[in-house]
Amino acid sequence: MFINPISEKKPDDRLEPDSQPIDKEFPRSAILFGPPGTGKTSLVRAASDVIGWHYVELHPSDFVAEGLPRVQHTADLIFQRLMELDHAVVLFDEIDELVRERDIEPDQFGRFLTTSMLPRLAQLWKARKIMYFVATNHIEYFDRAVTRSERFDTILYIGPPCFQAKRDELLRIIAVRFKIEAQFDSGLTEQEVNAAIPVKKCKAIEKARKKEDRDAMKASPLPKQSVLAKFALLRWDELDELATNLEPYLRKSPLITKEIMKAALDRVRDSKSRTLGEYYRFISDPHYERYDASKIATWVVTEIQDFDDKKDALPPPILRGSKNKILRAHIDSEDRVDIQGYELEKLSEGKIRLRKTTP
Repeated sequence: MFINPISEKKPDDRLEPDSQPIDKEFPRSAILFGPPGTGKTSLVRAASDVIGWHYVELHPSDFVAEGLPRVQHTADLIFQRLMELDHAVVLFDEIDELVRERDIEPDQFGRFLTTSMLPRLAQLWKARKIMYFVATNHIEYFDRAVTRSERFDTILYIGPPCFQAKRDELLRIIAVRFKIEAQFDSGLTEQEVNAAIPVKKCKAIEKARKKEDRDAMKASPLPKQSVLAKFALLRWDELDELATNLEPYLRKSPLITKEIMKAALDRVRDSKSRTLGEYYRFISDPHYERYDASKIATWVVTEIQDFDDKKDALPPPILRGSKNKILRAHIDSEDRVDIQGYELEKLSEGKIRLRKTTP
């Protein structure tokens, strides 16, 4: 949605003050949400590197740098400067306080700041000169008016690394650090980890009518019998600690069983930071994802089976970008694109492959 349209567009004149490097139909803003430490900030910084645009990072402290009484003046200056930028990727990092739901914000300052942000975000969006992103841990607190179209084109859940990635990295750490070629037992699967998540307790949080009851339930610790669920929420930077906890068991046998994993996870020091509320959000947060289906995304075509690039014409609607063959379609509709004589196979990283259909 964000990298391919820019990468496949012909370079424009960066010195032209009235240029709009982002076409009308392309996305240019998103809210990235999910647990702490899942790489939201790194993801945005990496995107700016890939497309070769400037990177700007803003924090709540930037808005109150001159004190609370001058916050409106400071916000005006910040957004004036942002409106002067082009070919830039801007990250508003952890600005929950700036866009908090007005109905639950207790103080006048918070309500004012939320209201004052809305027209400024709309101006940035309409200018089509920069991409901007918000990174947050708590999407449920965001004001509904902030998350509507023409302020953000998509709301994306950035969760912990997947089971396979963490498994492979954990085994690599064990091999490098402890010289043990460990393996997961056949009974230690992603399905077993997911089954350990206390879904019933999480659903009880949703059903609780009083806010104080919900808060109390969220603050409770993970039940002992659900300790295997820790692996689902484990961050990348916690795998070293888990490997250290596993090492004594693996000296006896290199096989990581479910019971050994439970014992090692039980010693991961996250009981204060990762309560039942974190598991509740892990289940419910993906449902907050949404996108503006009117926007166009771009996929890079890595292969067209039995296609001679020198002789054959590209099958519609495949186009030639500045670097690759590309497919442009409305977000989430690429699977329904009709390419005569071919079937579409979606790959990772915004890429697709075309295979000949069976006669």
